[in-house]
Amino acid sequence: MEIEKYLQPIRNQFDCKGVATDTNGERFEIEFSLVQRDDGGLFFIGYLQNFDDLPKLDIENDFVQLEGQTAEGEKIKLLEGGITLFRSNFSYNDGEVEMLIVGYPARWEIGDYRPEESNLVVEIANMQMGSDLEYELAGKRYQVYKVKNYKEVLERLRYTRSVEVTSQMKTNLVQEDDIEVIMECVQDQCFMLSLIKSTVVNWTNFRVEDPTGKVTYQEFRNSITRRFNSSELIPYSYSEQTVQFMQRSYPRYIELKKDYMLRGVISRHVETKSGGFIESRGLIAAVGVEFLASRLAYLQNSLTFIDNVDFELGLAELQSRVQPILSEIYSGLESGAINGMLSKLKGFNYRGFAGRIRKLCKQFGVKLTEQEISDFVEIRNFLAHTGSYPSGNTTFYFFSKLAHIADRIILRMLSYSGEYFNIETRKISLI
Repeated sequence: MEIEKYLQPIRNQFDCKGVATDTNGERFEIEFSLVQRDDGGLFFIGYLQNFDDLPKLDIENDFVQLEGQTAEGEKIKLLEGGITLFRSNFSYNDGEVEMLIVGYPARWEIGDYRPEESNLVVEIANMQMGSDLEYELAGKRYQVYKVKNYKEVLERLRYTRSVEVTSQMKTNLVQEDDIEVIMECVQDQCFMLSLIKSTVVNWTNFRVEDPTGKVTYQEFRNSITRRFNSSELIPYSYSEQTVQFMQRSYPRYIELKKDYMLRGVISRHVETKSGGFIESRGLIAAVGVEFLASRLAYLQNSLTFIDNVDFELGLAELQSRVQPILSEIYSGLESGAINGMLSKLKGFNYRGFAGRIRKLCKQFGVKLTEQEISDFVEIRNFLAHTGSYPSGNTTFYFFSKLAHIADRIILRMLSYSGEYFNIETRKISLI
C-alpha cells in the first residue's frame, strides 16, 4: 500500500491482509498497513473493497479486533485499545468501490512469542547519553547503547523538542522468562530514567531475536510522551552516576512503588522541568512533596493528633465555644464569614505541613534545614492562595526553591547519594 502520500516520515511499515471487527461485532475483510512514524506513534490505514460490507460499517465505531498476516506471512494482531477511526472516504478503482479508513492503533504484535534462549532489544525514546551503560537489575544484565546516528538524532531532537528513538536497551532471555515481567521491569527503568533525565523517557517497541539474529516476535505501541527537555537532574555525561542510580535505586523503587504511587509521582515531577507556566510547575512540585509526606503519615497512621472519630465527637462543642470568641474579637464580621472560619476547625486535628515534611526527611535521610522547610511552606502557601510567587525576588528564584527540595526528596527516597544538578545554584552538587 502506497502510504507515503498520507504520512511522512515512516520508521516501520507492515502491509497486511486480515479481518477487522468493529464495536457492533461486524467483521470485515480488509487490506491494511500498520505504520510506526519516526516519533514512535502508530498509524493505521486500510481499504474495504467488498461493496456489500460498506453499508455495515459505522465510522463512529472503532475496530476492537484486528488479525491477519503480513506480506511475509507473519501473524499480526491488535493487542489492546482498539483502533480509533477518524476518517473515511469512498473512491472508485477500476469500477470497484473502495472505502479508505484511517485511524490510530494502541498496540500490536507480530509473530508468536516462544520462551527460549534469545535476545530482547527495546527501542528507547528521548534519552540523552554520554557513554553506553551497563547494569544489573533483578538478576538481569541490561545494556543501553546509542543508535548509530545518535548525533544526528540528538541534534534534531534538541531543535524540534519532539520525540526520537535515541537508544536501544538489550538483555538476554531464557526459557523461564516471562516477557511481560521483563517488559514491566523495562517500563520501571523508563520511569527511573525519566526522573534523572528530567524528560519523558519511554520505550516505543521491542523485538525478540534468536541466537542467529532472526526476529521472531515484535511488539509496537503508541507511547505517551512529552516534548523533549535537555536539562537533566543527573547529566548525561555522568554515566557512572547513572549506573549507580539504576543499580542502587531500583530495589528501593520497587519497594516503594505501590505505597507511594511512584509512577504517578515521577510523571508529575517531570512536568515541572519544562514549560512556560512556571507558577503551575511550582505548584506541581509542591503538591508532589505534600503527597509524599501525606502518604508517609497515612502509612504510619500519624495524619492526625487524635483519632478522627473522637475528634468529630467533640467538634460541635468546639465550634460552639469558639463562635462567641470570634464574634467578640472580630465584631465587624458577618455571620457567613464566622461560619466559614468555624468550618476550618475541622482541619485542627491534622498535623501541619511542615511537621509532615520533617517526618518525611527523617524517614528517608533528606538533609533540609529548618529555614529551607519554612521557606518551602511559605512559598507553597502564597502560591496556592494567590496563584503567584511572593514579591522581593524573581519567579525563578522562588520556583527553584520548591523544585530543588522536591528533587532532593525523591532522589533520597530512592537511596541515591552522589552528584546531581542543583537547580538553585545551577551547579553540580552532592546529595
